[in-house]
Amino acid sequence: MRHRTNDYAEKECEGCKAVFRARIRDGRVQRFCSRACQRQNWPTKVEITCEWCKQTFLYDKRTVHSERAKLRRFCSHDCKLSHWRAHGKSQPLPKERRVMSSGYVDVHCADHPSVQGKAYKRVYEHRLVMEKVLGRPIAAGENVHHKDGNRANNDPSNLELWIKPQPNGHLPDYANELVAARLRILALEAQLNPS
Repeated sequence: MRHRTNDYAEKECEGCKAVFRARIRDGRVQRFCSRACQRQNWPTKVEITCEWCKQTFLYDKRTVHSERAKLRRFCSHDCKLSHWRAHGKSQPLPKERRVMSSGYVDVHCADHPSVQGKAYKRVYEHRLVMEKVLGRPIAAGENVHHKDGNRANNDPSNLELWIKPQPNGHLPDYANELVAARLRILALEAQLNPS
């Protein structure tokens, strides 16, 4: 256990102006001579208006710095949830096409069946392209595979529909060659043994 060493200096109290022995800890100097003096002369509450119910409330600056206290928007958790139910999450998501850190592209699509009842109205672009090609929504046991492994290349010729038992991810070219070679071997065996 580490013990802190305190230094002391004579200082005038910021509240009652009395001279007292101020403690210096980690470069910070004690500002008031006592807690009672601090409570009287250093207001710890900030007045904020709730965005949902429009009532003003006091928020304690000791738990949050005064700059961040101004960012508090709601007086209670219930007001915050009511606002979210009515308007969705506080930060609006961009409506344009965007490439995510995973490499996939997602787009805003509020009328898609998979996002109904959700605040998040974005769908992967490759799924939308495949649904347009198929003329139907993608079923629960299906997924869309990028042939070249580039997740941002959502050209219909680069996409193929897979079912879930197949492995996820991009198959390297050599794996496709192995499958083709195995099929050729099976065809030759069938020719040699026609029974």
